[in-house]
This record gives sequence, structure tokens and C-alpha cells, in this order.
Amino acid sequence: PSPTRAEMLLSDTLMNVGNYHLRRDELDAALNAHSTAWALHTGHALEDTSVNSSGLAVPHLHHLSYGSSNSSNHAAHSIPQSHCSPGALAALNNLGIVHERRGELEDALSCHDQVRCARMRIKAPSIDVANSWLNVGNCLQRLQDFDKAIEAYEEAVSLYHEELEEQSQSSDCGIEERARLFRSLAGALRNWGTCHWKQRQISDAIEQLNEAVHVENELISLMSINEPPVGGFHEAILQAKESMAQLMGFLGCLYVEEQHTSALKTHMFENAEVAFKSAIDAYVGLGYSDHHPSIIWARKNLDAVLLMAERYKNP
Repeated sequence: PSPTRAEMLLSDTLMNVGNYHLRRDELDAALNAHSTAWALHTGHALEDTSVNSSGLAVPHLHHLSYGSSNSSNHAAHSIPQSHCSPGALAALNNLGIVHERRGELEDALSCHDQVRCARMRIKAPSIDVANSWLNVGNCLQRLQDFDKAIEAYEEAVSLYHEELEEQSQSSDCGIEERARLFRSLAGALRNWGTCHWKQRQISDAIEQLNEAVHVENELISLMSINEPPVGGFHEAILQAKESMAQLMGFLGCLYVEEQHTSALKTHMFENAEVAFKSAIDAYVGLGYSDHHPSIIWARKNLDAVLLMAERYKNP
């Protein structure tokens, strides 16, 4: 049966309570709140719950063997149509976030993949489907299933690009909404590149991380329209600049690693030098002192690259 209005209102309140506990890292309380919200939206009876290892009563979830959007068993992963209301999917998504924070990655993947399947089936907005793909990819990466994580990130990135294209043609899209989209796209690209790196696919990792740097630059430009930046924009710009500095340092290391298998060793050394210098400049621009560990690390790597390049030129 459909939830009553009172049950829906209580569920919404419980989701707010759950998010409050999640922000405070009170994960047991967050799990209880979001589990109950899910149960209210979907009509789970008491007998449909079990007690987990922490002594918490949580509803049963379908445990999935992950499948892509083109998988033949895609329909088997979907939750019932009656459980596809926006409130129910929001509760299940939040439940996945709590499980992920608790390190219960199989449960988190189950939640996020069910939300993904449901959103695709009901033709939810592409941004919602992209966010679900990103959540699925993050779980798979932590489970070290890198091939499937890469597939998920690729799906997410494709949808984020589609959404950006649609937003660019719309006069109704605000800066905050577009900034959130850039933020999600940059994160997906960064994680996608990380998966390639962990599989020693260095060229692919470099490609995705360079694209992530480009997106971070786009994000900074977008949020710098207000001079000086106001409100949350200032903090968001600082976060984007710090992320870009980290990405440049990561890229520097990858260029050094790539030179072992590349015929263009001089070019790789030059790329690494530029990357580490860019990281240092970004950290200095953020106000980091010369003694900050990030700057010390980047300068040591830069010195090592310059030395390797010199030895390569003059063996």
C-alpha cells in the first residue's frame, strides 16, 4: 500500500534527522533514521527487518551482482515500481551513503545500484542518473573492482557532459547549479583516472586527470564571476584550487612513471616539470607556507625530475 501523508511527513523528518547525524559522523543513529524512512516509504512491515551486527534493526535489501546499463539482467536489479517515488529513492540513496561511510561497501553498492536502476527505469533527470552512476563507481572502486568502476565513471561522465550541454543552452540555469555539476564531473574524472592508475594504465590515467584539471579551471572561472567571490563561492573556489594543486602533483608523478615506457622521455620530463611547478604555484597562491608538507613534497619531486632529465640528456 502507498504510504499515508503522515508516514511521508514522518519519513521526510527522519531523513533530515539522519542527515543531521551523518554530518556529525553519528553513523548508527543515521542508519536507524534513514532505514526507518525507507521502510515508511516502501511499506516494509516489522517482519521485513533484521538486526545487523551493530544491533540495529534495518530493512532487508536486495543484494545485487552489479550489472551495467546494457546488462541482460538489468531488470532483475530494479526495485518494485511502487518503491520508485522520489522520497523512497532519496531514502535509499541516503541509506547507501551511510553504509559507505560505515565501510559496509556491499550494502552501499546494493542501495546505490538499486537507485540507479530505478532512476533509469522511470526516466529520471539525467543528473540524478549520473549521480547514481558516480555513487556506484565509488563503491566499486573501494571494493577494488576497477574495471566495473571505470564503466560506471564513464557512464557518469557522459551524462554530466550531456547535462552541461543542455545547461549551456538554457537561460534558467543558475551559477550554483552549474557549479555543482562541474564539481561532480571533476570528481568522477579524478576517480576514473585513479582507477586507471591502480591498474597501471598510466596513459589513460593521465588523460582523465588532465580533463579533471580542465574542469576544475572551468569551475574556478565560473565561480569567480563575482569579484570578490561572496558567500559559499569563496570557499568553493579555494576547494577547487586545492583540488587542482593535488591533481597537478598527481600528474607530475604519473608523467615520471610514464617515461619508463615512453619513447618520448624528454617530453615526459618536461610535462612532469610543468605539473610540479603548477602544483607549487597553486599551493603558494592558496597561502601555504614554504614549510607546508605539500609544498615540500612538490619541490622535492621537482628537484628529482630536473635531476633525472639532466642525467638523461647527459648520461
